[in-house]
Amino acid sequence: MGSNVQAAVTLNLLGRFTVQIETGMPIALPKKAQAVLGFLVINRGKRVSRDDVSNLLWSNTTSEQARHSLRQSLFILRRALHPVLDECLESGVEVLTLRPDSRLASDVEAFERLATSTTLDDQARADELYRGDLLAGLSLPSEPYEEWITTERQRLLSLRLRVLEARIDLLVKANELTQAVGVARRLADLDPFAEDSSRHLMRLLADSGRRGQALVEFSRLERVLREELQTAPDVTTRQLAESIRQGTGNGATAARSTNVAPRSVAHFIVWDKPTICIAPFANLAGDRSNEQLSRALTEDIAAALVRQRWPIVVVNPAVGRWDSSPPSIVADNRYVLGGSIRQDGQRVRIAVRLTEAAGGRDLWSDRIEAADHDQFALHDRLCSRIVAKVGPAIRMVEGERVARKPMESMTAHELYTHAAAICRQDRAGNAKALTLLRRANELDPELAVAYALAARCFHVQRLMGWSPPSDPQLHAGVRLAHRALERDGRDPETLWLAGLALANIGGNPEEGKQLIDLSLSINPNNASAWIGSSFVRAHSGDPAVALDHFRQAQLVNADDNAQHVQWYAAAMAHFVAGRHEDADMATDHALRQSPDYPGALRMRIASAGLLGRIDKAQSAAKRLLKVNPDASVDGLRHYWRPWMRYTPDTLAAMIEGWRNAKMPGS
Repeated sequence: MGSNVQAAVTLNLLGRFTVQIETGMPIALPKKAQAVLGFLVINRGKRVSRDDVSNLLWSNTTSEQARHSLRQSLFILRRALHPVLDECLESGVEVLTLRPDSRLASDVEAFERLATSTTLDDQARADELYRGDLLAGLSLPSEPYEEWITTERQRLLSLRLRVLEARIDLLVKANELTQAVGVARRLADLDPFAEDSSRHLMRLLADSGRRGQALVEFSRLERVLREELQTAPDVTTRQLAESIRQGTGNGATAARSTNVAPRSVAHFIVWDKPTICIAPFANLAGDRSNEQLSRALTEDIAAALVRQRWPIVVVNPAVGRWDSSPPSIVADNRYVLGGSIRQDGQRVRIAVRLTEAAGGRDLWSDRIEAADHDQFALHDRLCSRIVAKVGPAIRMVEGERVARKPMESMTAHELYTHAAAICRQDRAGNAKALTLLRRANELDPELAVAYALAARCFHVQRLMGWSPPSDPQLHAGVRLAHRALERDGRDPETLWLAGLALANIGGNPEEGKQLIDLSLSINPNNASAWIGSSFVRAHSGDPAVALDHFRQAQLVNADDNAQHVQWYAAAMAHFVAGRHEDADMATDHALRQSPDYPGALRMRIASAGLLGRIDKAQSAAKRLLKVNPDASVDGLRHYWRPWMRYTPDTLAAMIEGWRNAKMPGS
């Protein structure tokens, strides 16, 4: 075909069938005409028998009817693609031949041609062209056609796999590891059971500094093989995972140990975690539609809480409601969630209560009203608001309960709960939290979230100034984050805690973003995860998304007791965007909540110093030096080092503000 002649007709056969003439106008064709044209294109240049084509597509009719149907389809095609098809198609009495002609071009032929190339651009173009299976969605009531299309789809899919493999190799040679990881991830997604593809992805992730992500991929593979095939990864895959976890090898070299025992994936339900009993919402109006809303809301809440790894018990509607459930139903559960539904016209009012099963003490209650215009949107809003409140309310009362127990009698999850409540209080609380978490993992070595919270403890030390940013001991947080991800790469709490530690201690914002995004895809009702994402986005130079995620946190839980952290995230995003006035206003909110919060004080010094509000900046400087006596401009440089390559201008602006405030080292 001459490449200098522009195609008059373009056929897209990979994915959904489309055909366009060069004016850009799309052309609609019947299914059988699409199938005829697809068969001719796949066999372009070959002489194909009319009987073969008619029997392929119309096998459930007589030969005469099949040939008549073929003639009708060819007539439709000639009329729709005139004059190009007339000139390309040789139509004999018994034989059809579609001649090579650049005026009739197809994506499948371009894909096959580019797939043989050895250049990165051609392989990338071939990858782009494969938008889906050959003639995706085109199914006909003809067994011969289904056999033919299945064989062709498998052939082209195999070619696509080879394209992805070749593209990965070319990207690695070009030192484009980030792009190579993306392509390798797609390759692994095409066959989630293929260990070769998973190992390739794990090696690339490790080589690009994302050991945690590599271990997440191992956990995914281990889980899928166990649940779907009742088997485990082979020894080569386990050795690679162990070498990545230990840091004794990287992606390019598999571990040499032959005696590595496979690790089990973390518990998907932590049985010593308190159980929530969800009782059906009482229908106060008596309307049958309210009964449907009650059942749907109960199911949505249950599903959301299960994603957060809360053990739950759902009461059968025939047995009882939140205000009348027999004691035997809730006796074995620590908390009961329920309420009532009332509808008046287009308005729905939900009253919801969370109580302790023993004694009936109210822990949280709320009244939610919404317009009943869109049932699905209504369910989503109600469910999100309820679930966002339930977890923090239970964690708060659980923290108070377990704090009264001696450490020796705590379960692993109780130790974790107590640690979560005190890890940010002060240096002593942080140190005690690490002790509690070590004990938790002695009791349960597979409790991933305990490793992740321990990683977070080291991040908090850095954030609060309790350890200097250059302290090598902080990197224990990176090792703990990797350990957590290896044990459970799907627990939303583990994911965002580990992601935040890897971004801030390990200096890997890209991996942090991916882990936190995965956490939010599982549980979008966690304000802390949204704020963690906001910080990582701001630090990596994306303040617009950072502010959007701050707003999401506010929507999810505007009553969060860590409001000072949320407003510090907003201040950081504004400052990175160069909006120093907005940053200063956001620090006002943060410091009203927590006057000695080091992060907000650092930001106040920078923003007020840049704005010429020297008294305000110096007042914050005095308070910061009281909390962190070693704070200095040089320390600020060390603190910002993980993000220097993303936002160097931000550090320069901070240093200028600090110097205006006469901070030490200016």
